[in-house]
Amino acid sequence: MPAQRRSKRPGWRQRLLAPLRRLAVLLGLKRAAPKQPKLSARARLLPGAGRKRSLQEWKEQRRRTAAEVKAHLAAEQPLPAIKLLTRALLEDPQHPPYHDLLKKAAALRRQRRLKPGRSDPWAELPQELREQALQLEAFSVYVDELEQLFDKAGIPPLSAPPPPGVRQATSRGDGEASEIEASGGPRRKRRKARAG
Repeated sequence: MPAQRRSKRPGWRQRLLAPLRRLAVLLGLKRAAPKQPKLSARARLLPGAGRKRSLQEWKEQRRRTAAEVKAHLAAEQPLPAIKLLTRALLEDPQHPPYHDLLKKAAALRRQRRLKPGRSDPWAELPQELREQALQLEAFSVYVDELEQLFDKAGIPPLSAPPPPGVRQATSRGDGEASEIEASGGPRRKRRKARAG
């Protein structure tokens, strides 16, 4: 017990020297310890991003990720598999096995969400439509997981664009904008003001 107390509190020498150290830092005689830089949102989102990897490291990471995801799917745990695949797809979006595994995870998640005793609404669909619906389901699962990752990283959601039929409001008042358009633009209005 006394050893723990000693490790938590500084000794009498450190307590006496602390004001002198602060004074030395203020006077510029001694440099302060560098502060840890704040992590960017991307660094918080993907800890290994931005690091150069060799081809062998990429292959090893792909193999390891695929093995982990397959283990989760074999244990019928679609959510951890989806989380792993989302992060993997952010780093390596062109790897086709990740897309196939994401479809399998989305299908497993969908099967688990079906209520017992109810028929599958996709059973009547043709095979081609079922494949497209499964692909859409996998994409929506991916987007949902991305939104959660962005929320955790502190990235604000993007605002939706306005509908195509709605006109953008100008920085000037609507009345002034329509007046300028009717008079032939801002240059004509200035010429009329000079002449008149």
